[in-house]
Amino acid sequence: MASNWKLLTVSYARKIILLALLLNIDVCLGFASTTINCMKSGQDGLSTWLICTVNGTVVSGIRWIRPNGNNHLVVAQCNLANDQCIPPGNIKGYNVLIDPSTGQHTLTIDSFNSSTDAGEWACRDGTGSGQFTCIKTLTVLNPESEVSESTIILIVAAVLLVIIAVPAIWFCNKRMKRQPKPEEEQTENKTQEAEDEKGQHDK
Repeated sequence: MASNWKLLTVSYARKIILLALLLNIDVCLGFASTTINCMKSGQDGLSTWLICTVNGTVVSGIRWIRPNGNNHLVVAQCNLANDQCIPPGNIKGYNVLIDPSTGQHTLTIDSFNSSTDAGEWACRDGTGSGQFTCIKTLTVLNPESEVSESTIILIVAAVLLVIIAVPAIWFCNKRMKRQPKPEEEQTENKTQEAEDEKGQHDK
């Protein structure tokens, strides 16, 4: 009876060890290490990008997670082969390009939205390993130093007007100086007529 109990105990112990090994296979293998770079700051309405470098074997699948106003949301889920990423659900405006030779991911945000895209981003395999988060900041423009597009157009138009107008005015003034005034023409005509009459009398 004691030997049967011992065999049963050993059998259960082996099963428990095997089950623990299967359940913790991810821990044994280890998640791929990722390093994310948020690159330059984003500006509302403009495109921007982030880069994620993946090292090691991907176990769970790389996920791109946006800040979403501190309510983090997955915007791209990549397969285990690490060669394709798709947005889950109806998420749009996020595209991931993977370099096959290095496995490096480049996520492009088509139109940056500070309410959802500014803050802590994550690129990770499973629960994450490595430097898998970074802060994407918002570009803050100084209204005093910002020159609008319409202002630039007006300045360019004014400069072109000056460039065209100055030579035109100079040319007109020069031409007017060369032409005799009407009074001078009449005086010259009268003088010529008087000389002609005097010449006829002398004859």
